Amino acid sequence: MSSTSDAELADRLSRAVDEGTEAVEAVLADLLAALDGGAVGLWLVVGENLECAGFAAHAGMAAEVAKAFREATATVPRSRVDLGIGQAVASGEPTIAHVEAPEGPLAGSASWLERFGAVSSLSVPFPTTGERRGVLAVSSAETFTLASGNGPRLLAIADALRIPGEPESR
Repeated sequence: MSSTSDAELADRLSRAVDEGTEAVEAVLADLLAALDGGAVGLWLVVGENLECAGFAAHAGMAAEVAKAFREATATVPRSRVDLGIGQAVASGEPTIAHVEAPEGPLAGSASWLERFGAVSSLSVPFPTTGERRGVLAVSSAETFTLASGNGPRLLAIADALRIPGEPESR
C-alpha cells in the first residue's frame, strides 16, 4: 500500500471519530487488513483516562478474548503505564511491547499479547501538538520495530491523524 493510501486511512479515521464507534471500527478493520495485524485500537485522551473509540480484531481471534479486551480497555486510566497505550501517552513516544516480557514494565500488554496469540504490539501517540490527543495501537504475529516492517507505516498513519475536538491537557 502506498503512502497516499496510508494518508487516506489516516484521514478516514480522523473523520470517523465524529461518526461514532461503528464508523471508527470500519476504518480500523481496513487498517488491520492493510497492516496484516492481529488487532488494532484507537483510544482518545479524556481527562485522566484513555477512552476506546474503536477496536477491531482479526477474524481468527477468539470472540471471548476480543470481548474481554474491549471490556477491559473501554476506559483505561492514563496512569496504567504497564499497558503500551498508557506508556505511549505518558511518554509521548511510540511504545513496543513484547509477549516474551511478562514480568517487564509492560506486563499488562504482554499478558494481552499472549491471549491474542501475538508477538508484539506498537502503540503510537498522536498528535504532538494542537489537536485532540490519543493513541493508535496494533498487535501483530511479527515483531515490531520502528525502522522496518509495518512500524514506519503505523508511525506515519498516527502522525497524520487529526482528530477534531479540544486538545486535552498533558
